[in-house]
Amino acid sequence: MPENQKKERLEYLYRLLSENAQAYDACLPGDALKSERRNSLRESMDSIAETMLSVMLDYRMPFRKNRRAELVQMVFLLDGQHSVACFSSAASAVLKFRGSALRRQPFGSLLCAHSQEMWNRVIGRKPGSAGIDAYLPLHFNDANGRIVPALCYITSLLPYGNIIVNASATLYVKRTRAAVQGKSDSATAEIPAPVREVHDYILSHLDQPLPALRQLAGKFGIAEHSLKSGFRREFNAGIHGFYNEHRLLRAMGQIRHTDMPLKEIAFACGFNSYLNFYKAFVKQFGHSPSGERHRP
Repeated sequence: MPENQKKERLEYLYRLLSENAQAYDACLPGDALKSERRNSLRESMDSIAETMLSVMLDYRMPFRKNRRAELVQMVFLLDGQHSVACFSSAASAVLKFRGSALRRQPFGSLLCAHSQEMWNRVIGRKPGSAGIDAYLPLHFNDANGRIVPALCYITSLLPYGNIIVNASATLYVKRTRAAVQGKSDSATAEIPAPVREVHDYILSHLDQPLPALRQLAGKFGIAEHSLKSGFRREFNAGIHGFYNEHRLLRAMGQIRHTDMPLKEIAFACGFNSYLNFYKAFVKQFGHSPSGERHRP
């Protein structure tokens, strides 16, 4: 694995551990926190986190590829009906729900239609003794109808019957000149509307071929060069690269959590041939689609 990918994965795992530790303190009932097994798990998490922090310091981390991007961990504790019983402050901030508006919301209602299908497949399986343990990309709808993509780790909280969803989302913030000059710590400006609309359009149409840049620019009323440069500036990726990455993440989720034939998944994710899908998947993840399906 390339050195930069090792660093990115390490940073993600460290944040995941840290946020999960906070979620246990904030969400679990008091008697659960007294459990010897739970305390042992927490101690193990703390030990691993300390080791990872030491390695991160050796790497001179944390770092970010995009200064406008913040990696945010949203944590949801779901009850037996899969409704939100408790959530981290980051969840309400990223999804723009005020106060306790997220509480008692069916978790599936927070997701886009395609992600709802993936979610229902995961929770619809009859869990074994180990319960649910899944890792997949999901797209949330925030309170304003905008799409928020996230990589989610979903696990059963045994023996209590709850589910914890730890969602890692990238929050894009464009800093104003005042903030950059240090005159304001909180001054921010929204991403330009046409660029944000193209972003949301791509995520909503991953099952379709990507329109040409000229067509996208005309559809959303922005000059081609402004769209191309603006998208890369805000999301640190070219339009086609962004589209390709997210449709491959969707394909990975379908491979792991559905029984769909690989060729059907390829076409469902906008590829016009299985060969093109195969090559793109291997380039992105370093192994074949069939290898992904048979991974433990």
